[in-house]
Amino acid sequence: MTPIYASSRNQKFDSWQFIQALPKERIRKIHLAGHSDYGHYLIDTHDQQITGPVWDLYAWAIEHLGPRATLIKRDEIFPPLDESLSELGNARTVAAKTPETAACV
Repeated sequence: MTPIYASSRNQKFDSWQFIQALPKERIRKIHLAGHSDYGHYLIDTHDQQITGPVWDLYAWAIEHLGPRATLIKRDEIFPPLDESLSELGNARTVAAKTPETAACV
């Protein structure tokens, strides 16, 4: 979700419409990661916490797409274990809100 979110902000397109236009059956895995915000643009750096808008996009995508494998990515700057577990808990909470996904969590 982070690459879509960052690209949509940088290139000024609607991330929701972008996801809706993709063939559902082709989406097998969702990547979540943090990004760096430089004001006028975002970079998908994988070194920050996942932000609220990315979580919102993930929630909508899971509702729209149904169950999907999800990978939380971190590169170089690894958070303490409790922060990683918190992000994992967030992903599980989002997934559990969709009935067909809840069985996969």
